[in-house]
Amino acid sequence: MTCYLKLGALSLVVGATCSPSGLLAEIVPDATLPEPSRIQIEGAIERITGGTAAGNNLFHSFDRFNLPTGSTAYFDNALTVENIITRVTGGQLSTIDGLIRANGTANLFLLNPNGIVFGPNARLDIGGSFLGSTADSVVFADGSQFSAAQPNAPPLLTVNVPIGLQWNDANAGNILVRGSGHVLPDGDPLEVPLADRHSGMGLHVQPGATLALVGGDVTLDGGVLTAQQGRIELGSVGSGTVSLSPDAAGWRLGYPDAGNFGTVWLLSRAAADVSGDGGGSLQVRGQTVSLADDSRILAETLGAEDGLGIGIETEQLSITGDSFVSTSTYSEGQGGNLEVNARSIEAVGTSELQDFLPILFATNVQNPAQVGSGLYANGFGAGDAGVMNVNTATLSLRQSAFLSGVSSGSGHGGILNINATDAVELLGSEIFVDSLGNGEAGVLNVEARTFALTEGGGIFGSTFGTGRGGIVNVRASESIEISGTTPNGQFNSSIGSNSFGAGDGGFVSVTAPRITIRNGGGISGGVAPTSSGRGATLILRASESLEAIGVSATGEILTTIDTQSRGSGQAGDIEITAGRLSVRDGATISTSTLGSGAAGRLTVRADVIEISGTSPDGEFPSTVSSDADLNAIPPSPFFPDMGANVLGAAGDLTVIADRLIVRDRGVLAVSSAGEGESAGNLSVRANSILLDDRAALTANPETGTGGNISIDAQNIELRRQSTIATNASGTATGGNIAISTDTLVALENSDITANAQTGFGGRVSIDAEGIFGTKFRNFPTPNSDITATSELGAAFSGVVTLQTPDVDPNSGLVQLPENPIDPTQKVTSGCGNANSQFIVTGRGGLPEDPTAPLSPTSVWEDLRDFSALSETVDPLSESQGDLPPPPRVEATGWIVNDAGQVELVARVPSPNSGDWGDGVNCQEVSRFDLK
Repeated sequence: MTCYLKLGALSLVVGATCSPSGLLAEIVPDATLPEPSRIQIEGAIERITGGTAAGNNLFHSFDRFNLPTGSTAYFDNALTVENIITRVTGGQLSTIDGLIRANGTANLFLLNPNGIVFGPNARLDIGGSFLGSTADSVVFADGSQFSAAQPNAPPLLTVNVPIGLQWNDANAGNILVRGSGHVLPDGDPLEVPLADRHSGMGLHVQPGATLALVGGDVTLDGGVLTAQQGRIELGSVGSGTVSLSPDAAGWRLGYPDAGNFGTVWLLSRAAADVSGDGGGSLQVRGQTVSLADDSRILAETLGAEDGLGIGIETEQLSITGDSFVSTSTYSEGQGGNLEVNARSIEAVGTSELQDFLPILFATNVQNPAQVGSGLYANGFGAGDAGVMNVNTATLSLRQSAFLSGVSSGSGHGGILNINATDAVELLGSEIFVDSLGNGEAGVLNVEARTFALTEGGGIFGSTFGTGRGGIVNVRASESIEISGTTPNGQFNSSIGSNSFGAGDGGFVSVTAPRITIRNGGGISGGVAPTSSGRGATLILRASESLEAIGVSATGEILTTIDTQSRGSGQAGDIEITAGRLSVRDGATISTSTLGSGAAGRLTVRADVIEISGTSPDGEFPSTVSSDADLNAIPPSPFFPDMGANVLGAAGDLTVIADRLIVRDRGVLAVSSAGEGESAGNLSVRANSILLDDRAALTANPETGTGGNISIDAQNIELRRQSTIATNASGTATGGNIAISTDTLVALENSDITANAQTGFGGRVSIDAEGIFGTKFRNFPTPNSDITATSELGAAFSGVVTLQTPDVDPNSGLVQLPENPIDPTQKVTSGCGNANSQFIVTGRGGLPEDPTAPLSPTSVWEDLRDFSALSETVDPLSESQGDLPPPPRVEATGWIVNDAGQVELVARVPSPNSGDWGDGVNCQEVSRFDLK
């Protein structure tokens, strides 16, 4: 039985079953095309024929286009058709919960400006690509459009290939894909054949084809999209034009002329997946892109071909609920690249980091699903991982969220480049490029204005196998802060590259004007007890300040910058350059060994270095050191204490500063308490050195040869029981101390010692302009001492050499009077009556009394202007010539001269020196200069 429905001039051919359920009217053609579409209903199948052909393009136009559950829309096109371009013009959204079919390899375009809803049973069975959009029209190369918003306009159908989708207003309809969610495995994805990866679920196109959904808000609510080794495009657009470019994988969409972007949602285990033998290409574009509830965007490489990658461009990217984006590779092919451009990126996990890390260490991770929310470009096979580029203003990872480029096979780890114009913040989350197998770890570059790690957050390039550790570069234009631990106090916030296997550690560089590490945070490069690899190198640069402060809240983890070897591999080196370095309240900077490997070298350069204080309980002094000493090495949150003998030697410690301040039990040291060769050497170059309140510069061994201390400084001051020591305990020989300085001051029982217990004392050599407050003694005393003794006796004592100039330090000093002199007695009182001045310049000083005679060795220069006087006076003359007649004065007595005459006279005091010239009337001269 066949039913015919008359709709104006259009005849509808209905198949044998004329159901009154409304099925017959779900796909309704309109009358806007020269050759209209025709519908023939055959049971649950609605066969679509007719339409207007233009070259290889076939145009259909419908008033309504809906597919109820279990129904099929079958486009019965000729095999020569390349593009089936379909529009819905009736003003209602399309609801599709059935199957859409087409013949051959034709691409299918479906436009409905009012919206499209794909139900959980919606399926695609087409040979080409599928593009579903709520755009108003399709644009062609000749400028013509096929419009769903203006269907009554004379159609200008063209043979040209579509080049774009255009929106005429901002009220774009939305696209929704419903489903029950993916069933992807959380383990090795290779265990599931590609054909069964999303079998019978969601919308999928043929391998190598494109599946594009572009409209207002695009939502996958449990929906699954699959384009195996093809392309998926998800775009939330409300205005402008989205370009279309055909290529080998179908169609590539571009958004430079689009606007009014909306939201792309992936919810309830939704998935967009282009994985295959070589991962395909996937692009997401929207104002907001949000993944939640274990949703996934995947372009993973599962075979021998190289992957292409994923691009996400948005203002805000949100990833929560163990959702993730991955371009990982599991086989020989290289992983694809992951490019994210967003103003803000936030990823939030579902568990505390303290609960996750033990699982990570104990588990061979094979899938990002085992890790949690984040972005992943991992290499799990022989192929190298891809490149991840993250460009953002702010990046925030919280509660076990991750960015990862690890290698767990023989391929190299990924390259992660994170560029944040504002802030990067990791709270209980991590970024890592570790090597879990034989391949080399990846490279991590982070650039930001500010960078912060808290609540156990971390950045790592470690190695767990034979592969080499990663390269980690963190740079901030303003500040870097690393603080605190996980809530249970077990794991600290840190940046590091550790070796847990046979591979060498990597390289860590941290650079910012201000670097602050506090409350148990750390920067580390360790070698595990079972590892034979060499430790990582740490380089820190802080143009303004580098601060290491305190211990964790529980007091069990010190704030550290350290490289440790607890195995046979040598610990890495540390280089620090800073404007000001402050290590206080129990923090430590160290290279150390607890195994057979040697400690690394530690070099510190800063304008000012201050090491001060202890931990709150007083157990741990603030320390900068290189150690082969179990008691001197801070506990590690990553490596257990094995309790083995220390066989390695301590490294060398070099400190270069303008000012070095060690106070309040602070320590600058190299030490050895095991069976290693030596305690290392401590070299200090500074303009000034202050050791105050039990501060210490030490190189103390218990076995082997003693460490040496070399100090070159202008001024050295030791106060309040501070020490410079190379004392040796056990059978070790005391080390050597060489000091070159202008002045050395040691007060209040501050000592310089190279003593030994059952070995030979060391050598102390001091070359100084002056030594104050201390001297050489044969044995320690309560005073400040310089000693090189041995408890075995004088025959085992070392050598003390003090080289100072053979000059009395008191020579040239003038004994000053004990009683101050009244200044009014130094200048005649009349000189102040007419605003006169008495000025003394030069280095000779003021004579004791202006009325006293001049010393014959003094040189006086009279700077008065005598041009108004009748006589010229030579100020340098020692004789002033004939004296003028004395003034008449009252007689004070009488005498009888040689002629027998009586003369009345006045007694005049006689000076002790030679002739004097007339005194000067102070009121006649405005200034008297003495030079």
